Amino acid sequence: MKYDPEGEYIRQWLPELARIPTEWIHHPWDAPLTVLTASGVELGQNYPKPIIDKDLAREQLAQAIFKMWENEADSKPSSSKDRKEVVDDSENLAIPKVFLKNKAPRGATSSNDQKVPILQNPKIKSDPPNKKRLK
Repeated sequence: MKYDPEGEYIRQWLPELARIPTEWIHHPWDAPLTVLTASGVELGQNYPKPIIDKDLAREQLAQAIFKMWENEADSKPSSSKDRKEVVDDSENLAIPKVFLKNKAPRGATSSNDQKVPILQNPKIKSDPPNKKRLK
């Protein structure tokens, strides 16, 4: 492993793995039974078995993602007439503009745009602000 290649940290804080060879210190569940027995490690007794099988979990995740992509592709309309967006490629840009149907394009606004307060009463405009604190 990158941060504890010799297993010093593991040996200090997990004394049940202190005698296991460095080759198996980061994954003792993969060690041969003879190595575990010689090191005094009994999986499920003095050291827990892995909670999940990583290879099986990875395979299940890949299947779930593939199924999600399939469902997403099936839910998309097959023709552009059914879509709620229109692609404008009249300017032959590298990236076409996409607009929602029946909606005019608006200027871009950002929450970072500066907003200046407007004074509604003209009297207040001409009066200099009172900077003294009231007592």
